[in-house]
Amino acid sequence: MSLPHNSEPDPIDALAGVAGQCTGDDELRQSVLACTVGVIRRRRRLKRISLVTTLFGCYLAGIGTVLLLSPDGGSPSASLDGKNNGPKHEVLPVNSMDEIGRRSVAKNQSRFEVLRQKGDRCLRQKRDLALALRHYDRALGYASAEERAISAEDDGWLLMALKESQIQETRNEDDDG
Repeated sequence: MSLPHNSEPDPIDALAGVAGQCTGDDELRQSVLACTVGVIRRRRRLKRISLVTTLFGCYLAGIGTVLLLSPDGGSPSASLDGKNNGPKHEVLPVNSMDEIGRRSVAKNQSRFEVLRQKGDRCLRQKRDLALALRHYDRALGYASAEERAISAEDDGWLLMALKESQIQETRNEDDDG
């Protein structure tokens, strides 16, 4: 890399009295420039390498976190076999509402209570958020006005969030209507 040379003489050099003098230090300038460029390139390369290394370390930490926190014990073959190994959702038969009705009559509980308990069980024991959400949603379909009220003692966080959501929807419909 060479330094740009101006075709005009520098006015400061003319005032200092060095306008026409050649110092002969071009070789020194070129060697200093080559060393400086080398140092700058090396520093840039080290910065890039450190950035790539840091990003790769973060990526590995993320993979390690997922593997450690997965419910199947971190087995990578579970996700690589091409099958859907997600949470198994309980398939309710068509007449399941009749079964829930029979259970509620036998235990002297409302359908809301039976479905709420199923949702609680799915959330706590199976850790299946989607199935618990379906049970809670169906339970709120059968809930009375008293059961739709938020209860900090009886309701879990997910049921409270659903109840709050339904309350907000009702308010918004009342405001719009």
